[in-house]
Amino acid sequence: EYALLREAGVVCVVMPALDFSVGHSRPFDARAMLDAGVTLALATDMCPGCWLESMPLVMQLACRLYKFSPAEAIRAGTLHAAMALDRGARLGSLEPGKQADIAVFPYERYEDMAYRLGRGRARMVIKSGKVVFTDGGQA
Repeated sequence: EYALLREAGVVCVVMPALDFSVGHSRPFDARAMLDAGVTLALATDMCPGCWLESMPLVMQLACRLYKFSPAEAIRAGTLHAAMALDRGARLGSLEPGKQADIAVFPYERYEDMAYRLGRGRARMVIKSGKVVFTDGGQA
């Protein structure tokens, strides 16, 4: 079943915060989809059952509940999320020619994004190549 999704190039969107919020006894098995080569994106899921705006927390929950590696969670929350919106050619990764939308976090290593739970406030936000926020306020 997952092979059809992979071969069709479908980007599936999963929401680990929903599993966490409603306390599913058997969270969704996203790891099986990743292992089958399916491209997964992460989303927050703003709904009455899961009012969550924090993508860093979503990435942390993907690591805990869905067994993503930190690199897989970051990729799913950035490039793959852009791909799910058919914007991966222009957004979602740091590459020449792409729009410079960057959030800078206070981590020494990228793995800290997954392991430092609850620490998700960006120190700086760059939108279209311009600094629009620093932790001292609006730029």
